[in-house]
Amino acid sequence: WQPVGPTSVQWRLNSGSTPSWFTGPRTANWMTNASGWYAYFESSSFPSGSVGSMESPLLPGASEAYCQMQFFYHMYGSHIGSLSVVLQTDSLNTTLWVQRSDRGRSW
Repeated sequence: WQPVGPTSVQWRLNSGSTPSWFTGPRTANWMTNASGWYAYFESSSFPSGSVGSMESPLLPGASEAYCQMQFFYHMYGSHIGSLSVVLQTDSLNTTLWVQRSDRGRSW
């Protein structure tokens, strides 16, 4: 996974709580992530509407007919926007999933 797009948002890896109060998780989702790390960006440091994108490597042998993605997310804080999963093909971007606003303190 790597950051993509014309953005100044800086993704970071973390294992504990985020630097700003009343935002982010207290710890990584250790039950599903043995390494105890998660990727985040400090959204309170950027203007409303800022975008932070990450892109997976090309999945060899994956087809649109059969491809599965599993992840855990944490969206806590008063300035949370949205989180989307987008499938990018040669000429088309298809939004597969969207979650918006504060979802509480749990993964």
